[in-house]
Amino acid sequence: MSRKQVSTMDAALQESTAAYLGYINCSTWTPLKSTMLLPQYAIRADDALIVPADEEGSPHTMLPAGDHDFRLVGVEQSIYGVVLDHRMDNGVPEWAHEDSALTLTALDGSQSPLSELKLDLDEGRFTYLTSETNGHGASVRRAGLRGLSREGLRQAIETKIQSGLVFNLRFVHGSREGKPDPDNNALMFTVLVEFPDDTDKGRRYQVGIKYTPASHTGEVVTFV
Repeated sequence: MSRKQVSTMDAALQESTAAYLGYINCSTWTPLKSTMLLPQYAIRADDALIVPADEEGSPHTMLPAGDHDFRLVGVEQSIYGVVLDHRMDNGVPEWAHEDSALTLTALDGSQSPLSELKLDLDEGRFTYLTSETNGHGASVRRAGLRGLSREGLRQAIETKIQSGLVFNLRFVHGSREGKPDPDNNALMFTVLVEFPDDTDKGRRYQVGIKYTPASHTGEVVTFV
């Protein structure tokens, strides 16, 4: 949510609901997250609201009254609860271990956790990530990682992704010089990581990983 959306919602609740006390910003990690299990109303995909459903496909959730353009799409509860229910970076290592093992199973079926993944960062990718002109150098600098060696940057990212939230698992069709090239096909996923900026305030980044299931290794592709 944008800051304006949060401010508008906060002001409306303060005005209309006496029981409302306020909110805690959980955009970055706080100790409070280690005890939180947040309810989830639905997952939105364009005009669809994806919700858990019974065996007959009847959604467990009903849409609120009023004019809207959303439609409900029910997914069997046993599937929804495993792969679509709310997940958060709560900072509990054991939970992150189990969560990443379950998540990466969708890519290769091995149930290997992110904490056991060996991260690679070759020279060409290191140059790209640290370039301020045609790479992701600005993000690397804001994360306080500027000036690190290639191995130092690799280790810093590897340490952070071990407990990060895995999302956006995808298969990318390879190409070369504008033409399809199956040899460049890739399994990809993204991990949310957090580094303090120069004011020691936590800031979040998305690390794109190219995944090789056979060796359970990953290559850093993006840092934004």
